[in-house]
Amino acid sequence: MPETAKTQDILLVEDDARTADTVALYLRHGGYRVSVEHDGQKGLDRALAGGFDLLILDWMLPGVDGPEICKQVRAQSDVLILMLTARVAEHERLEGFDVGADDYVAKPFSPREVLARVNAMMRRSRNDTKDYPLLRVGSVTINEEQHRVDVRGERVELTPAEYAILTRLVKARGKVFSRESLLSDCAPDALSRTVDVHIKNLRFKIEEDRGNPRLLHTVFGTGYKFEDVDE
Repeated sequence: MPETAKTQDILLVEDDARTADTVALYLRHGGYRVSVEHDGQKGLDRALAGGFDLLILDWMLPGVDGPEICKQVRAQSDVLILMLTARVAEHERLEGFDVGADDYVAKPFSPREVLARVNAMMRRSRNDTKDYPLLRVGSVTINEEQHRVDVRGERVELTPAEYAILTRLVKARGKVFSRESLLSDCAPDALSRTVDVHIKNLRFKIEEDRGNPRLLHTVFGTGYKFEDVDE
């Protein structure tokens, strides 16, 4: 049973009815409320309407595929997103993270694995919402209680992995973190290059000029650090 008093809602978008029924059954036995869509466009419409704590998206879907759903949802929401995909090449997995997915499960998979990944994602999300003071460095303000990031006074939407990486870097401003040390803020078995994708997306969201970053700096041969050069 998930470690929470609130029943959490999951939208599962999977066109194979047998797979969808099996995964939904395991998730419901795990204590979640699950809605299922088999069509990509219908799944996108429901996802954009909101009200879900986590989305599970098959990669290949009729109408609108999983990455496009992920991309459109991520443009307006930081809801947790788990991708189900038979694409296991490194560049294909990175593509999923690039459009905003938080984790992925490769096909063929065990429904128990999906449930375990969902439980882990939910736990990480809850741990990010403890009562902490505001973090302020230059133009960036992080409200950990509200899980909110403002840049130059405007709210920016981050994925859970982006939020975790940014928060770690801001808390230890000036300290250099290797890619490997930042992997724990990503999916459990994420590739080292996944960190590069998240950093690229963070720069797009928080830097005024991502071609000349003034906050998120690359330390060549070592990793990344957060430091406001205007201070």
